[in-house]
Parts: sequence; C-alpha cells; structure tokens
Amino acid sequence: MTTNGGASASYVWCFDHGRTHNFSHGAWCTAWWTPLTGNTEAEALTDKTNRFGDAVFYNDLPTDQQIALANAWQDGADHSDCIQPHRTVDGYTDCDGQPL
Repeated sequence: MTTNGGASASYVWCFDHGRTHNFSHGAWCTAWWTPLTGNTEAEALTDKTNRFGDAVFYNDLPTDQQIALANAWQDGADHSDCIQPHRTVDGYTDCDGQPL
C-alpha cells in the first residue's frame, strides 16, 4: 500500500488487462495482477518496467517469470471467499488445487 497525496493508493500491474490498476478503494480486479511499488502511477510504472521489462500481458513474460508469478499467486492467494477457478501454468484448478 502506498500513499498518494495523503490518500491511500495501491498500484498493481494487471497482466490480463495490460495496464495499471489503482486499488485505493480496495482490490476490484479478479484477473492476474501483481503489486507495484511507488507513490505515483509513474513510479509504479518504473517499478513494472524494472521488474518485467516491456511485457504487457502474462504471455509476454519469459517462461521462468511466468512460473515464478504463478507460484507466488497460488501460494499467496486468500481463498476464504473464492468463487472462481485459478489459472496455473498447467491449466485451471479449484481452490484445493484439483484440476478442473
């Protein structure tokens, strides 16, 4: 979570939509995104470029980065109110990791 002019803001890069999202009012996107650092969108975009280069969408990333992000998303996900399948490098699973 970062601050932007006193208001809470959290910038993420969405690999499904190919753009930043600002979650200042909570996470609203259910697609694949990863948190970015920075107090402004410009700083967040610099972090995105430093970490992921010119990749816009998930499939633009090198395979090793795709796998690392997929593992991080799976390991760090809060499944308490989960209602949708999870994408993995091998396909889709339910919240218990069972293939769909």
